[in-house]
Order: sequence, then C-alpha cells, then structure tokens
Amino acid sequence: MDECCNSTSCKQLEQFLLLAKTAKGQAAVELITRALEAPGVYVFGELLDSPNIKELSSGVHSQHYQLLELFTFGTFADYAANVSALPVLSIAMTTKLKQLTLVTMASQCRTLSYSTLLQSLSLENVRQLEDLIIDAVYCGIITGRLDQENKVVASMKAILTPATSGSSGTCEQIQEQSYDMKQPAMKKGLRGSARLFKS
Repeated sequence: MDECCNSTSCKQLEQFLLLAKTAKGQAAVELITRALEAPGVYVFGELLDSPNIKELSSGVHSQHYQLLELFTFGTFADYAANVSALPVLSIAMTTKLKQLTLVTMASQCRTLSYSTLLQSLSLENVRQLEDLIIDAVYCGIITGRLDQENKVVASMKAILTPATSGSSGTCEQIQEQSYDMKQPAMKKGLRGSARLFKS
C-alpha cells in the first residue's frame, strides 16, 4: 500500500482490499457499501483500482462503481448534482461524504464562513455544521478552529493530504460559493492517492 494512515483504518482498508480480490458482482457491490460506511476509512483509491471493483464500471452495477469513484474524488455537491443516477446514501455514507467534502474545502482554503459551509454541505443549521466539523477533527482528517463570534472556521487544514495537487479554484471562489452544483468536480489526484497523517 502506498497510503500512510493510522493503524486502525489501515487494517480495515487492508481487509477490504483482500476481500476485493475474490468479490464479484453483487458481492463486490456489498463490499463497496461496507467500505463506504466503515468508520475510520476515508481513502478509497486502492479499492477503486482493484480489478474486481473495476469490473463494476460497466453493466448493472455501474452506479455503485460511480459512487465509490465519487467518494474517492468528489464532493457532496457532486452527489447532489447526480442524485438520480446514483444509489441512495445511508446516514453513515452521507456523513462521511460531507466529511470528505470538508477535507477538500480545507485543502483549498484556510478560513471558511459558516454560510459557505452550510450551503456546500446542505446542512440546515449551525449546530449540524459544528457537530460535523468537530467529528471530522476527532476522526483526524482535518484541523480547524470554530470562531462562533465571527461565524467562520479558522486555521483549517486537511490532514487527509492530497499526494498531488488536484484542487481547483481559489479561496475567493470558494467563499463566493462557486461550486457548480450542475458540473461534477471529480478531480483525480485530490483524495484518490492520499496520505493520512495524525497531528
């Protein structure tokens, strides 16, 4: 494996990769679902590249392959823009995809307003946003400081760090909420081959 992660998530990921060597068809679909819901597993590039998983990219299970691809390279906005063409997310998947979206945004901008985050993550209120951010910090995938007075998240940093620079757009564009909900931004290299470092 070329990804450095904490021991627990590495063990889980290794288990999924081992199972992917023999999983075919519906079994591979179920494996994807388990991986996307598994606590602590945030990097899916190697699973996506597994031959048996790649076989799902065409045929009756292609939606599940596309969903795994979205978790590897995309954001919650990408899912919202293509919701009718993708499998329904479980609560655990929804939370994880929003956390991964936080990683993407933190890799692009150190300070983000609550209003930008609420819209990008399709959250209803500040409490939901703060809970999501706190959970992501405890999971070790971002760092940041909640500035409740100024309604911003400051000193944001993606701990799930891109191995190559794949982000697009400037901090100003993000603050202007320029995520185009109708144009998926699956930027390969952003999270697909990432390294997970504990602070």
